[in-house]
Amino acid sequence: MIADWRKALASYRYPCDFSSYCDRREHPGHFTMRIDGDRESTIAFEDRFRELAPISLGAYAEVIFWKMYSQGGRADHRTSVAVANMRKHGESPAVIWDKVCGFVRSPSRENLKRMRSAIGVTSGMLPTALTFPAFAEPDRFPMLDTRVAKWVNQHWRAANRETNAQLVPFKLNSTSVRDNDFDSYLHWVRWCREMAGRLSDSTERHWRARDVEMAVFASTR
Repeated sequence: MIADWRKALASYRYPCDFSSYCDRREHPGHFTMRIDGDRESTIAFEDRFRELAPISLGAYAEVIFWKMYSQGGRADHRTSVAVANMRKHGESPAVIWDKVCGFVRSPSRENLKRMRSAIGVTSGMLPTALTFPAFAEPDRFPMLDTRVAKWVNQHWRAANRETNAQLVPFKLNSTSVRDNDFDSYLHWVRWCREMAGRLSDSTERHWRARDVEMAVFASTR
């Protein structure tokens, strides 16, 4: 099993050409990179976000664009809409960062609502908003998307035999994971944390909750 987890994490790829964003000139100092999207370059991007998030709206825009990049032209539209919403609310990057950190400290539905509003995401879908806790504290928070949710729904029984934390299947009543699956997300977070600890104890690598999710995401491909 350990070899399978190592292989899956090593195969993780989520490349992004930030310079292709249509409104990149609105964000000086941002949207200039191109990353290969392996674990190392993705961690560097996470580190960059944490450094810039308290001082720049562009840091949030880059994460949204990165998250949506695999969906082609939708990345431009979704990013620009979120930026417009952030500017409309008029909150400073420091205030937005505080709301992301508020969710990290206490991952509740109310704090999700505050965070999602702050980053300019208006839909009831979970994946984009829940990218930010994973970037803010990847040791403790995995991301979530439809691929991962489908993996949970296929493997939860077998996966639960390995851990005290228990996965709960996602309802997936839509094309994406929505608010009614928030409780399943919290189970996913706890499971990834426990698996990260178990894998860290069994290998020479420090595994983060985010690494567990990366490996699961890679395995779905």
